[in-house]
Amino acid sequence: MRDAIVQFKTHSGMKKEAMKRAKAMGIDLTAVLNMLLYQFIEAKNVRLSFGDEEPTSHLLKIMKDHKQDIKKGDYVSFEDPRQALDFLQKRR
Repeated sequence: MRDAIVQFKTHSGMKKEAMKRAKAMGIDLTAVLNMLLYQFIEAKNVRLSFGDEEPTSHLLKIMKDHKQDIKKGDYVSFEDPRQALDFLQKRR
């Protein structure tokens, strides 16, 4: 039986966004918080997964830059890990 109330402060925008995302997943915010508490107690850690994550604009820019580097041939490739380690050690 759930008979305890847990209160904490957070930003109102964060609460609204969390409620919106929980609703989109078909659950309410109370269920999300109870799952986090259960996981924290049972696993003695907290693992967060957000399903289909969208890359940030910063990550998208980095990916675009790297695609351009690859097209230009401006990258290094290795056949085995030792070659990669040797390359990195020489760059120190």
